[in-house]
Amino acid sequence: MSSRLHGGHDPYNLFPRIVKCVQSKLVDVLLRLYIRMFPKVAS
Repeated sequence: MSSRLHGGHDPYNLFPRIVKCVQSKLVDVLLRLYIRMFPKVAS
């Protein structure tokens, strides 16, 4: 319970950060693949 007051050592606080990081990387990769497959849409 006391670890939640410090905030830095809470694993539940770290998990959403990892999910956001992975999501942003996935979106970037998907956008690049989409532009490569459909160059007419990008231009």
